[in-house]
Amino acid sequence: MDISSITIHRDINDIFNFMIDIQQINLWSFGIQWDVEHPFENNIIKGISNTDQSISYLKITKNDKTKKINYWIGKDIKNLIPRIYVRITPTRDIDVHKLSMIAFKTDDMDDERWKNLKNLHQSEIKTIKEYIENIE
Repeated sequence: MDISSITIHRDINDIFNFMIDIQQINLWSFGIQWDVEHPFENNIIKGISNTDQSISYLKITKNDKTKKINYWIGKDIKNLIPRIYVRITPTRDIDVHKLSMIAFKTDDMDDERWKNLKNLHQSEIKTIKEYIENIE
């Protein structure tokens, strides 16, 4: 498991809405290019890996009340697993919240790929912060 966290200065609903918006995912998801223009049933989208050109599928589920988001990912559209979790935690300050991205290593992932993904997540979370804090 890997956890990347960052503090974002923005309304919690702005953060949450950005993270669940499938149209925004290619702004910050660096490992896979997602086809957001042609979703399947249940808003599942197909993506192509930037490293090995393999196909993956993604579905986003959310809990509006707790501001928790699950990114279900897999090679088989009928067997997606919740591999990345996002939690948005309020702080004591107004419009300052902690965004945490929790990722899990799959059984078929070798150590080198896992290391690269953890580094990628650090870059992604910084990019997410930049986009969210600069939304007009």
